[in-house]
Amino acid sequence: MKTTNLDKLENIRLTKENKQNIILIFKEGINNSLKHSKCSQIILEANIRGDVLEMVLKDNGIGMRSDEKIMGNGLRNMEERARIIGGKLKWRSVSNSGTTITFVGKIDSGNKLLYSVKRFLNVSN
Repeated sequence: MKTTNLDKLENIRLTKENKQNIILIFKEGINNSLKHSKCSQIILEANIRGDVLEMVLKDNGIGMRSDEKIMGNGLRNMEERARIIGGKLKWRSVSNSGTTITFVGKIDSGNKLLYSVKRFLNVSN
């Protein structure tokens, strides 16, 4: 697994609920990539533009059919978690070219640091 720009998350403050939901969204996304995509590479990237956090998970696997996106409980749960915290989850999947999941949400003035995402995933660049 490769990461890009996760160091940018060290100074971002989110509420406990937002942090927990983001962690669970990407935990499920990584699990889906490992379990279903037959990928050889997973990339997790973080971007911050003003007060907007964008996190992107990409794999180079077999991709998903559009009906798989609708039917999967894990995917629905990820979308619901994003909605609960005021964010949006976008999907792009191309057959034999992988899947990209993008979370976009506003950064609030919560009490906890998002650096735990990096610690939870136990990844380094």
